[in-house]
Amino acid sequence: MQARVIRRAQQKPSDGSTHWWCRKLSEELGVSKSTVQRILVQAKLRPHRLDRYMTSNDPEFEAAAVFCVDEKTAIQALDRMDPVLP
Repeated sequence: MQARVIRRAQQKPSDGSTHWWCRKLSEELGVSKSTVQRILVQAKLRPHRLDRYMTSNDPEFEAAAVFCVDEKTAIQALDRMDPVLP
């Protein structure tokens, strides 16, 4: 069972989803969510956290996408204007 869960977690979901989560894997493999979670923790797999870009299958994605760039005011600049400040 461990090999089946690990093998399936490393493959893409067949329904077009972008990633796996425990409940979805448990439904597909016919085992409990707790069993899937325990196996993934032991194998140090996190299929819900990806190191790659996820594309959307929504045809209206580009029209509805909103990107926000925010200035981080709490971070001090590297070049200090006043050298007496710590």
